[in-house]
Amino acid sequence: MGKYHAHKRHAGYKTLIQPSRKAVQRHLRELKALIRQYRGAPQAALVAELNPKIRGWTLYYQSSVAARLFNKLDSLLHHKLMRWASFRHPRKTNGWRYRRYWRQVGTYMTFSDETSSLTRHGEMPITRHVKVRGDKSPYDGDWVYWGARLGRDPTKPKRVVRLLKQQHRRCPHCRLRFTAEDVLEVHHQDGNHAHNDLTNLVLLHAHCHDVAHSKRYQ
Repeated sequence: MGKYHAHKRHAGYKTLIQPSRKAVQRHLRELKALIRQYRGAPQAALVAELNPKIRGWTLYYQSSVAARLFNKLDSLLHHKLMRWASFRHPRKTNGWRYRRYWRQVGTYMTFSDETSSLTRHGEMPITRHVKVRGDKSPYDGDWVYWGARLGRDPTKPKRVVRLLKQQHRRCPHCRLRFTAEDVLEVHHQDGNHAHNDLTNLVLLHAHCHDVAHSKRYQ
């Protein structure tokens, strides 16, 4: 690093946060155990078990310097899946197994049976953590700043973040802005909790959600 981009005591260096070696090895062991457990199961069943593990792990580390590592994990997982295919078809060639279990999805050859596809580690975009400005406080009344930050909160589910942005960080019931301290509830407008399209969902304050339900059943 240049002298203007680093602390005086550590001139020329910059801290890069990466997943630890133990965390990577633990993740690979979990994937290996699942692949071994499902080596006699249909491809779709294996994909259904692997995808949540991959999404959860990459979401946890998406704010670190991990793009190169994510791609490396995809390569290692590919070899494990080829061994899974070899166990199922020991008398077939690698080319036959590859054509049987991999499909072109976008620009990548993906472990897929055309109905379900394996999530790649490399699909997760790296999102840098943004520090809170030193002159800001949750009690300073700057709801524009805190509302925008709440919309980027990695601790909130993606559905909640989308609704925050879609509603411009306002509760449609009371028309007040959401703040970092508010309890939020996802409300199904038609009352059908199986209908989870964003067009049917609105984000409300917890007390506004209670009022909405009380009116519905009057």
